[in-house]
Amino acid sequence: MKKLAQGILLVEPLLLAMIVAVFWLAGTTDRLWALVLFVPPMIARLMLYRRLWVSTWLSFLLYAFLALCAINTSIALTNPAAAPYSWGWWMMGRPLMGVALALSIASIIYERGTTKGTVLVILLLSLLVGVLGLVSAQYVTTKSGQLQALIDFVPKFTHFPGAVGGFNVNEIGGAMAFFAPFAAGIAFYDWRVRGAPLRRIIATGGFILLAFALTLGQSRLAIFGVLLALFALTFLLIPAGRWRYGILAVLIAFTGFQIYLVTDAGAADTSSSEVLSARDASSIDVRFEIWNSALSIIRDHPLSGAGLNMFRASMVRNQYPAPGFGTGVLPHAHDELLQVGSDVGIPGLILFVAWQIVLIVMLVQTWRHGEAFTRAAAVSAGAALMAHAFFGLGDAITLFDRFIFAYWLFVGIAAGAYVHTIRPAEISES
Repeated sequence: MKKLAQGILLVEPLLLAMIVAVFWLAGTTDRLWALVLFVPPMIARLMLYRRLWVSTWLSFLLYAFLALCAINTSIALTNPAAAPYSWGWWMMGRPLMGVALALSIASIIYERGTTKGTVLVILLLSLLVGVLGLVSAQYVTTKSGQLQALIDFVPKFTHFPGAVGGFNVNEIGGAMAFFAPFAAGIAFYDWRVRGAPLRRIIATGGFILLAFALTLGQSRLAIFGVLLALFALTFLLIPAGRWRYGILAVLIAFTGFQIYLVTDAGAADTSSSEVLSARDASSIDVRFEIWNSALSIIRDHPLSGAGLNMFRASMVRNQYPAPGFGTGVLPHAHDELLQVGSDVGIPGLILFVAWQIVLIVMLVQTWRHGEAFTRAAAVSAGAALMAHAFFGLGDAITLFDRFIFAYWLFVGIAAGAYVHTIRPAEISES
């Protein structure tokens, strides 16, 4: 039985990949069966280590959040005519998947005593996300018009399963905001120490691809979030000297280029610049309306919010309108903190903020005490989370979004690097 358990844990990464794929491709209620794939590794881990996953303070906060979601849903179903509202129990599928994914990744890193395998898998995934960001984005003329000549040369593929018609540039931009800093951090480390040539090439190529796709898509919060993360990584991973100053010079130049695009200085004519400026002003005004709508939900329902992922629901939109947005579907609160608050109220928001603080503490401890590559992996994961957090100030990939798996991947790396650093790995037991 012990060998069987070891074999199951050996193939656990494949099971995790299957789960993520199913949650991406399958319909809302059809994907829940994939949660069963978490069970064999959990049983195997229980047999070998007498636990389901490696335990940290983060684990308890995540469990508490899931419990709160369950209470929220239970209350909603007993009184469907009043907030909190509910789509049903299946709405808990993505949070369950995400928490289990993060804790599984942390356990894999801890038990195998290394972050290297996980990092390589995430880098390969970065390449896929970069390709999708480049060829499957729904480029917006009023945002990317100055780069249209480059966009015209990019091949188009708008039939990716689950995203027929292409990705909204802000949605795919939010996803790339996770992967671009991570790839850059690993590339910085590997070029500095001349480590793992294949990983170095994948990380460098992935970052270049992601940076190019972000530039063409002009998801501005994602771009500037990534730039902030890159400045931080430069100071953390590259010693003072000509290489650091050279990279800082490139980043400053690239930041200037992005400001040039954002301020419409490169518009072909005055009328085009005026159109772009008017669009930006309108976008800001609409965001204030959306934020006010979310704040009103939290004010009226501080303990429960409107219900899991109910911000977009018609009954909520009718009660808390954002007139400037128009008649289309308003998918989220365009701020990740406000989204959580409108989903599960102030208690859920407190838990959400608390586990971000715990993640920061974990990353700091790993940076102080970890070995070289683990430190680089942890700080790169932290940069990914930081870049996306900046994006989340004015946009959102919610806890119920298809790209949310990316968030949980980096939570898992951060937690895994921490427990690998702070507690001895249990390799001898496996």
